Order: sequence, then C-alpha cells, then structure tokens
Amino acid sequence: MFKNLMNNLAVTIPIEASMLQSFLQPKISELSNVTVEVTNGQLILSGTKKVGIAFFSKEVRVKLTVVPKEIHGRKIVFNVVKVEPSDNELLNDKFLNHPPYIAYDARTLTLDLSTMGLLQKVKVGNIKSLALEEGRVLLIIGA
Repeated sequence: MFKNLMNNLAVTIPIEASMLQSFLQPKISELSNVTVEVTNGQLILSGTKKVGIAFFSKEVRVKLTVVPKEIHGRKIVFNVVKVEPSDNELLNDKFLNHPPYIAYDARTLTLDLSTMGLLQKVKVGNIKSLALEEGRVLLIIGA
C-alpha cells in the first residue's frame, strides 16, 4: 500500500524562461547575451557569438530552436529543429557540447537539469512529464 502511494506522488515545478536562461548562460561560454524563450511547444535559445580574428571580428546572433523528444531521469532530450544563421554539424557540436550539463549529438540536445537549483531541492524522483507553456516549462517530478 505504501509503495502504491509513493508511485502516485508527484510535484509540479514551473521553470520560468528567465530561470532557464540564468542556468544556461554560464554553461555556454561561447555565447554572450543568452536568452531563452518558451513558445508554441518550442524552446528557443539565442545569443551572440564573436566570429573572426582581432580587428576583423564581429558579433553574430545565433538562434537554436528545439522541441522535446524524450526524458531520461532528470535529463530532457530535445530534437534540434533549426539553427540560425548557419546549421553546420561541426559548429553545432563545438558550441553546444558542454558536458555534463549540455550534450549535443546528431541533431539531439540533452539538457541535464539535475544541478539546477530548483530541482536540487526536490531530492527524490525523476521527471515524469513536461509541458512547454508560454514563457515557462512545467515539469512533473515523481517517484
């Protein structure tokens, strides 16, 4: 009986886009002015990246659009829908691969939220489901 009760317990945790932004900004050192938007079932990560060398460098706006694919524990796997201005696998791998927090491989982006402050307070359970609402991600954490 106690085991059945534990299986039905769940907590809903709303994560605002700004919280996700402050979590990701220090993890992606190649991008500055990182912004995160959650809209229409998509997560949009954008920022500026300096390209070129010395006097010939300029800031380029990079925009990554992803949609959720699956959940593993406290990790969310996203399908990469679009990368702007240039969608190049080598470049994507270079600026999107930041283990253990962010991993990129073959058009999938894995985001490990286990070290995010809000989720560290909930010691037990994994992400059971998620919903991308306007301006926030709703996570349901359960045993």
